[in-house]
Amino acid sequence: MRTFPVCGCSRHCLLLLALLVGSAMSFAPTFGGQKQNSASIQRRSEALRDVTRQQKKSTKLGMVDNLDLSLIDVQDMTVSRVAFWLCLVAAAGTAQLGRSAIPVTWDKFQAVQALAGQGSPKGGVDLELPYPEPVYEADVVEILANIENMTIPAIVQDYPIPNQLEGYLRYESLVLANPDSHPMAVRAVFDSLALGINKNQVAPRVAIQRLESYKEDLSKLKFELTKGRTIGVTALMILLALIGAADYFSLYHLFHAYFPLWPGVETFPASLLDVGKLLSLGDYYMNDVPDMPVDPSVYPV
Repeated sequence: MRTFPVCGCSRHCLLLLALLVGSAMSFAPTFGGQKQNSASIQRRSEALRDVTRQQKKSTKLGMVDNLDLSLIDVQDMTVSRVAFWLCLVAAAGTAQLGRSAIPVTWDKFQAVQALAGQGSPKGGVDLELPYPEPVYEADVVEILANIENMTIPAIVQDYPIPNQLEGYLRYESLVLANPDSHPMAVRAVFDSLALGINKNQVAPRVAIQRLESYKEDLSKLKFELTKGRTIGVTALMILLALIGAADYFSLYHLFHAYFPLWPGVETFPASLLDVGKLLSLGDYYMNDVPDMPVDPSVYPV
């Protein structure tokens, strides 16, 4: 075989080729590392997206990270959200008007209690009326005589009270018309004319009719007073029951609608007295209603 001598230039070319191949081989692990790093970054990105989706779900539902959502009655939760707002409107709106009667009644009670010890009763027969001190027949007869001499329309006209209904007899007017009479007896006479326990004014027609009946039989005063007290107390009890019911159902549906997994739901309303459960209430808040689970037996896949 014939051989050809390798020139210096060829040797240099071969050396350069060997250096290029070696360099290429030395870069091969680096290319593989970049592929591995890219795959690792992709896996981390997918994991981060899963965590973000889970966080968004938790934020949408509320503080439910460690709670079992399968325990939720989704239908009850949905209905309770509607019922809560209806009850809240009733409790804060219509019932609020009824709440204003409570302080008025309390102020009236305190005012009657404050009359005890004022004035000098004439004594005589005790009418046995439900007041802090005895109301005597002689004091009532004196007041009836004063009213007869002045008449109800004259009292209303001569002793006007700010913001009174036109023509109506106010308690304050009757007091001014009887300055020397026993204060507790004046209160008793007026209360027998009004129907209720916190009334402070009465229609003149009703007042005149009842005062005429007292002239014939003074015992009717006690009857009318007892009737008015009974109706007034009954109305107050019904009012308090309605207000209490509105407040109860507002809280009941609030917990079922937004805190369905709160342990205090099962023991409500006794749970309102449990400070520990109340402090943990925020951990069970759910902003949105979760998806209703599907029963495979009803909708087979």
